[in-house]
Amino acid sequence: MNNKIEKLVDKWALEDNDPIYRFINSKITFLAAELFHDYEPTTTLNFHTRLEKWILNTNINNDQKTLFKLLPYIFYLGKKEFNNLQHVAYNEIIARWIIDKDNIKFDDLDLAKTTLNSSISNCWICPITDSMDINSFYHINNIPGNIDYRPQWYHIDKSWNTIAGGLVKYIKTQHLRKLILIEDFVGSGSQIAETIEHVMDLKLGIPVLLLVILNCPKGAKRFASLQSKYPELTYKAVIELSNQCFVFKTSHKDEPKDFAAARELIKRLYLQTSGNIPEGLKPYTPFGYQETGGLIVKYSNTPDNSIPVLHNKSATWNPLFHRHSRN
Repeated sequence: MNNKIEKLVDKWALEDNDPIYRFINSKITFLAAELFHDYEPTTTLNFHTRLEKWILNTNINNDQKTLFKLLPYIFYLGKKEFNNLQHVAYNEIIARWIIDKDNIKFDDLDLAKTTLNSSISNCWICPITDSMDINSFYHINNIPGNIDYRPQWYHIDKSWNTIAGGLVKYIKTQHLRKLILIEDFVGSGSQIAETIEHVMDLKLGIPVLLLVILNCPKGAKRFASLQSKYPELTYKAVIELSNQCFVFKTSHKDEPKDFAAARELIKRLYLQTSGNIPEGLKPYTPFGYQETGGLIVKYSNTPDNSIPVLHNKSATWNPLFHRHSRN
């Protein structure tokens, strides 16, 4: 790690008589070399340089310590790790769902494999938003089938009457027997839930699987409720993140002890973080979109459900993982 951070770490360790700073330093040095290097939106500054700028956003010693102590709680999903989760999504969740729905028996393994492949070829696997690279999902998992039309279902309600009719017709003419809708990351789940409501209200007459690679607690709760509402809908996630990956607006009994100071800091420094943009506009709140409070970073981008302290760039704030925003 660079000399400025090393000097700060040594100073903090002596001040507090606490080895935690050196432990974090060692861990982050390892992660920088093995994991953080593949963060796609940042190509000009390496992690060590970004870390120095991020810590030095404030000249208050205790605030610098608070930022530094947040580092071990970041849930970073690298490209290799995400690809592995896509394998799990297909080989374990989708395959198991199809086996259960079609009651496939394994008395004859060759017959079971043939039946499973046939069932998969009659599934329509589509993304919910453009965040999910569905073509890569097909490629990584070598999915059989001849369905090349894989539309994004998010926001189709904007012209629902026109689009829905075409989608229903396509399902019928292609003799599709199951619909699988996939999303890579879900925060609050509020907007995606609206799309799923529209899909289920079409009464397609086929089972629907809502599959999320990485889901936050709010999204998991919302989708579990939808599953209870619609018998034809099954919700599954590869990973449902624990509360320790979130700095919530209010404290809870199981949160890490470092989160109290972090909560106070991200509230107090919000206008500096946002560049004097008030709450309600991007980056929304001190706790991100829908006050999710995420400490989540994906190799391709940082979700806006994560705290802006991590990802927002302004004239008065240097982010650690700069989020690439559409607007």
